[in-house]
Amino acid sequence: MLHLHRPVHSIPTLMCLGVLLAISVTPIQANPSFEGHYQGRGEGRLTLKVSSLGQAGPAATYSVEAFTGIPNACSGTVSGAARRIDTDTLRLSLKGDEAACELTLRFGADRKRVRMEEQGCGDFHGPACSFDGALTRR
Repeated sequence: MLHLHRPVHSIPTLMCLGVLLAISVTPIQANPSFEGHYQGRGEGRLTLKVSSLGQAGPAATYSVEAFTGIPNACSGTVSGAARRIDTDTLRLSLKGDEAACELTLRFGADRKRVRMEEQGCGDFHGPACSFDGALTRR
């Protein structure tokens, strides 16, 4: 006797397959936001605040406030609008009395850590401090 089998799919099985398909075609979210408060150390105690200025996409700009300080030695602050350089980097450029100050922020993919590097920012903090160092989101 010949038996013919016809595939039978239950409703729950079809629903599970649909959910799996929806998950697999959903685009992966881009890197998390740069926004937040960060603290760390370098040549002194470092703090950093990053806020969005509302523009999205590759031309996004962010408000950046950075502080460095060593008790009884020096302190300094820079702030302004930083532009996005690539998916993980922001750059703040300011004019000093004698030179241009450039602060580069290199974020980890998860945005929990940032490496802050300065170039020519001595006018903003004095010779004993710098904005160079590693910071962690708080």
